[in-house]
Amino acid sequence: KEAIELVEKDTVQAAEKLWGAIVALIKLHASIKGVFVEWTHDKLYNYVTRNVEERHRKLFRDLLKAGEPLHRYFYEKGMDYEAFKDCWKDAVELVEKVKELVYASLK
Repeated sequence: KEAIELVEKDTVQAAEKLWGAIVALIKLHASIKGVFVEWTHDKLYNYVTRNVEERHRKLFRDLLKAGEPLHRYFYEKGMDYEAFKDCWKDAVELVEKVKELVYASLK
């Protein structure tokens, strides 16, 4: 929610908030499965490969791949606005898809 509120005001902060939401969503999935996951990129990918159902792995990997440029943007700030918006759109769409899967597993 904070990321979406910030996207028109502060793209750098919005990008990092969205990355945080991506990581939190994957960690929620891990929590549901009873698996502890550290916040490092490699461990997130390892978790996806080892613990996400095979039919959903690509979606989770795509989510990480979509979020990483936004996370990098927070530190490097070199992305122009149009590139940011493209990355943002892709990441938000994938968050929604993964969120549906994760929330469905809570029921």
